[in-house]
Parts: sequence; structure tokens; C-alpha cells
Amino acid sequence: MAMRWFRDDFYSPRLSRRARRELLGGGSFKRRWPEWLGSLPFVSAAALMSIVCAAFVLVGAGIALAVVKPWQAATQQQADQPAPTQAMPEGGMSMLHELIVEAVEKVNPSIVTILSGIGDADSVMELGMGSGVIYEIRDGRARIVTNMHVIDEGTVVEVVLPSGERKKADILGGDVLSDLAVVEVDASGIKQAAEFGDSSKLKAGQAAIAIGNPLGLNYALSVTAGIISSPQLTIRMPAANGSTESLVDVIQTDAAINWGNSGGALIDLQGRVIGINSMKVAQSGVEGLGFALPINEVRPIVQMLAEEGRVLRPLMGVRTQDLGLLPSEERARLNLPDHVHTGLVIVEASAPASHAGLQADDVIVQLDHQPVRDFLELRKYLYDNKTIGDTLEVTYYRNGKKQTATITLADNAGQ
Repeated sequence: MAMRWFRDDFYSPRLSRRARRELLGGGSFKRRWPEWLGSLPFVSAAALMSIVCAAFVLVGAGIALAVVKPWQAATQQQADQPAPTQAMPEGGMSMLHELIVEAVEKVNPSIVTILSGIGDADSVMELGMGSGVIYEIRDGRARIVTNMHVIDEGTVVEVVLPSGERKKADILGGDVLSDLAVVEVDASGIKQAAEFGDSSKLKAGQAAIAIGNPLGLNYALSVTAGIISSPQLTIRMPAANGSTESLVDVIQTDAAINWGNSGGALIDLQGRVIGINSMKVAQSGVEGLGFALPINEVRPIVQMLAEEGRVLRPLMGVRTQDLGLLPSEERARLNLPDHVHTGLVIVEASAPASHAGLQADDVIVQLDHQPVRDFLELRKYLYDNKTIGDTLEVTYYRNGKKQTATITLADNAGQ
């Protein structure tokens, strides 16, 4: 069975008519939202404790063992000898609960609901909903990171604070490839920004807590707890606009991430944001596969979006086709050596690649002596390792002869 990624059809920025009727009763920000906001639940420490207890029933004891039983080493049991039962140390689970409650209470004031629609504030035809994280307060303005797919089709964006206060937001920038966006609101009434952690130090089995607004404002600031299943995983997924695929580095967690959690925070036990919740696997029989964008990847992108309105990326200047997708007769025309099975065939070369001598039908096989098999690998290498103005050594075949060229990378603005 094929695996499907979904952000928000499940996370869709465009709700179905049925969902919109259930959530909005008709579809006007001004007419309907105040009814919700008047009854917006404010989560107390006691309520959070109940949520955490429920989460542990679902997640199981794995997280508890990882956090409060480091002394319980795994031993090989004899086949005919049952494993001895070890009791939970008195107060151990309570200590873990307290850590989670403290972490949630620390970050909660920085978690907001993002609402986007098409039209104006009086008449909204479509509505997207997600979560956001306040990461900076400066000069009377608060900046919030969220997912691009939450707001990309909206002309009206509003932010709902944990207190229920509603603020009109300005979009500073968005990026479909990273699926990140930054919006800004007036900072009055906003007390604090979230603290970013260091996602490079994460380990499998470490506790992870997801905070967001699944299924709308009636579930605002919901908390789920789990573990980090993989601290660094590269997956192939569609861009926010669905137009192309990308190779994306993510954190895998079994903390439940549901519709509306998009753009919310994945935090550690110290209340530091270690990732931005983004997606999960939509496949029958699959549970516990949620993904967050690592905060170390998010931080520089958010800074560029806030300052430049876009992500500054290098441009190589080639339009390519994956060699492995070519029919055999087309491959034969390229006169490649028998051992060359992967690479990128240049369909069209423009500046700066053309200035370096590259042309149509050249077959790129290496970048800076690193093998490159397809377009996604080429783009990931460029965007992860290069900036505008850097040089790139390209190894390629032309009429069966191996050659190299050095490209000075340009700005991809408008590409």
C-alpha cells in the first residue's frame, strides 16, 4: 500500500464545506468567532495533568522508561525464565508529569491560533486554520512562525492569543519549499516569546510534547506527549503548494499531531521549541508517525522571511530531467559510459550555468565531487550547502567524455 503524506486535508488551508459549517456555522470571521472566543478554554495546570495522563495511556510506558528509569538496563532473559517485574519508583511518574506541566506552562503564552480566509474581515469565503509560535517581540510588534500551507490561500489572516484576544496579522513572508511563513501582529497583550532549543542535540527516545489547536479553537492549546522516534530523518514530500517535491529534514515523533496542529510547537521537557509541527502519515493502520521541522532548520529561514520577505537561495541556471526517467533510445543518444545510470540531463542551460560552458544534453553526475542522482538531490545539496555568490564544481558528461565546470551561483529571485 502506498504511503501518503498529508499536511492539512487533515491540515488543509481550505476546509470542506461540512467542516466549515460545523466550525463556523456560516463563514464570517466577524459574526462567528466571538462566540467561540467567549468560551475559549484556558488550560490550567490541573487540566494539563489530566491531558498528560491521558497521553500516557495512549503512548504507553516507553516515554516514562526513557525519562525516569535510566537505571533499568535491558538484559537478555532466558527463554524459560520470565522477566522480573520492576515497580515504578514512588513519585517517578509524578516527577515526569510535573516536568511536562512546567514545560507546557512555560511555552503556552507563546502558542497562538492562526486563522486565514479569502475575502475580507466581513465576508470570508474560505477558511484555513492552524497554529503558530510567537518567537520574537521587538519595537511593539510580535513575530509568529507558522506553516505556509496554513495561510497560503488567505487574503485575511488573524491571530488568536491564548487569552482569546483576536489580532489582525500582516504577512511578512512565506516559502513553499520549507513550508514556513512569518506573520506579525501588534504586541500589546503579548507577554513573552518562546525560547528556541537546539535540534542538533536531540536523541531518539527523548521526550517530546506537541502543543497546538487540533480541530479548531474549541481545542485550543491541546497537549500531547510522546517521544522522538528519529531526531533526523530525510523524507520526500510535496511543497506547500503541491507543485513540486522536496527532500526535507524532519524530526519524527509519536506525539499526536492532528489537523490544526500545523505550525504549532514541538517542545522538550525544558519548554524549549525544538521543532515546528508540520505533517503526519495518512495511511490506514499507521499511527504515531508525526513530523516536525527541526528548529535549527527553521531559525535561518524565519530570519530571512522576516527581513527579506522570501528565502534567499542560490541559482544554478539549469532545467533538467532525471537520467533514470529517460527512455532507452534517448539514453543511447547521449553516448554515456555503461557504468553511468543516474544523473541529470540538462534540457536547457541559462546563466550562470551557460556562462560556465554547460549546455543542453550535458549529463550532470557530481556536485563538488558528491554524486547526484536526481533533481531533488541537486536542489537539496544547493540549498543546504551553498549561498548566493558561492562557486560550485560540476562534473558532467558530454558525448561520452567526462568534464568539469565551475559555476558562480546567482540569486534565484523570480525563479
